[in-house]
Amino acid sequence: MRRWSELDPEHPGARHRLAALGGLPAPDRAPDEYVETLFDAVAREFDPHLAGLRYRAPELVADRLAQLVGEPGGSLAVVDVGCGTGLAGALLRPWASTLVGCDLSLGMLRRAQRRGCYDVLHKAELGTFLAAQHTAYDVVVSVDTLCYLGDLTEITTAARGALRPGGWLLATVEELDGTRGEPWRLTTSGRYAHAEGHLRDITAAAGLVDVRVGRVHLRLEAGLPVEGLLWSARRPLDG
Repeated sequence: MRRWSELDPEHPGARHRLAALGGLPAPDRAPDEYVETLFDAVAREFDPHLAGLRYRAPELVADRLAQLVGEPGGSLAVVDVGCGTGLAGALLRPWASTLVGCDLSLGMLRRAQRRGCYDVLHKAELGTFLAAQHTAYDVVVSVDTLCYLGDLTEITTAARGALRPGGWLLATVEELDGTRGEPWRLTTSGRYAHAEGHLRDITAAAGLVDVRVGRVHLRLEAGLPVEGLLWSARRPLDG
């Protein structure tokens, strides 16, 4: 990996993987080109691969949405940012009058389109997309996508702006052991893990309320459980 970086010092994938292994300082997010290339490469086998890992995050988010807003009524404007192949979208559809998805990977978006649950799909970086969606949605969902961002302050602020008053943000992240006091960390997987304290701090800074952060089991990896955090918060009715 270091040799790759030396041969092409500006290659985003090589630099990110080297940083994940401790060979470079950790950036505060994975490069868009790295994420797009990674998921384009795995799109065809993505769903069966996750099934083999007993992936649970979409079901966890749908269950939390049911707790927050009640039974599906088909009346909410919902956006699924980092929608991938649409695993979460298929579960969110019963609540949605309009269901929008966005993702960096064209390969993933093609799979999501085949699933048939979205009204509109956008090829876009999620922060840029949300920043342009002023008070457009009742629910903003991000399922196992924020693990490619370190500091989540900016994306949380963008999500708040995209929410209508009273609207909900729901997301999952990989959990960071908080014993070292870090808000987030780039792990050897190339993904970021986040501390509960970071989620609570940025939620408060964005002016969101009714915060819930709970530990959940997301999937298996190398036969071992990957622990995460299921996070939800609401934009105030008067804010």
